[in-house]
Amino acid sequence: MKSVVVKIGKSQYLVTEKQQLLVDRIKKDDKALKVGDSFETDQVLLFSDEKKIKIGQPFVKGITVTLKVLEENKGKKVRVATYKAKSRYRRTIGFRPIQMKVSVEKIAV
Repeated sequence: MKSVVVKIGKSQYLVTEKQQLLVDRIKKDDKALKVGDSFETDQVLLFSDEKKIKIGQPFVKGITVTLKVLEENKGKKVRVATYKAKSRYRRTIGFRPIQMKVSVEKIAV
């Protein structure tokens, strides 16, 4: 079974074929991807199958991962609070990050 460590956005994920994972919003060419779009990435940091392991310096050459966007939704609310002692200053703000559920379609060697 092939598995790779791939860099998507600013994070790294250990994935195999036909796996689904939740990632932050993905942009290609300064445009956000939509549901149903497929894209390829060659930012593979590590490749492993049953017989060998390849480690990139920083990326492994010749391996691409094809991903497909399944859905897009908002994540859990993140609250950020600021406080300054002895000056009666308190502020609380929050935001909900937009996340995408993607499926690993193919790992091409």
